[in-house]
Amino acid sequence: MEELGKPKTVKEVFKDYNSNSFELNAAKVIGINLYKKQNILELNIVSKKPIDIMAVLDLEKYMQRRFQVREAKINITYDIEQEAQEDVDTIKDFKEDLEDEISNKILKQWGNIIEYISHKHPIAKAFLRNSTIEIKGNTINVTLSLNGKEFLENNKFNEVFSGLIENIYGKKYIIEYAEKVPEKNIIDYRQALEKLEKNTILELTKDNNEALAEEMRKKQLRNTVVQVSETIIAICSMRMLKLERNSSWKTRKNIKRINMEMLRFKEI
Repeated sequence: MEELGKPKTVKEVFKDYNSNSFELNAAKVIGINLYKKQNILELNIVSKKPIDIMAVLDLEKYMQRRFQVREAKINITYDIEQEAQEDVDTIKDFKEDLEDEISNKILKQWGNIIEYISHKHPIAKAFLRNSTIEIKGNTINVTLSLNGKEFLENNKFNEVFSGLIENIYGKKYIIEYAEKVPEKNIIDYRQALEKLEKNTILELTKDNNEALAEEMRKKQLRNTVVQVSETIIAICSMRMLKLERNSSWKTRKNIKRINMEMLRFKEI
């Protein structure tokens, strides 16, 4: 990681980037790292206050475009002790207030969190759409409106989501899933499945009809070739009979040539 001598603010480092987030602009850049093989640009910053998740996403998108990398990642460290002026009691109260503030932010910004997670992991968007959350202590209970609990757990997305949320909000949560699929979603799913089955049958029928038509066309073409070949052979046979009456050397040569033509057309 490339450490910077005297930390500069995000605004000072990215002079051509304008953010509406005061917290992000004031954050200190403490390191930059480029992983060339993975084509990932990593930015490490320190902030005294929580940064809006959409501001982080916007800056990551800007870095991705500006530096032509596959992925841009911002790692955030929250320096709350400095904000509390290093007083032990003040730090304790500040942390408690900050945790409540973080929980409230997560509740209010869950839609933005889904958008941020979906940008990093597009496959998760369908499962998290219309989901709701409840925060109890250090656990975020996510209620899904689609059947995706098994998929998300098997692919360890709970750990991925937990890491992303911790990076943005500075607190580690355990992510747990529950499914509560509305009746309307079930009906819509069944209708979509029936429509898919009908379209599949129509496509198969269409393919079969096209295959039959192609086979008939090839068969007709073969019959035409056979008829033409038989006609040519008959013509050659008549010509050979006429030539056999003449015993000259030139005639015998023509007979040999005609026999070769007949053999060729018989092979067809």
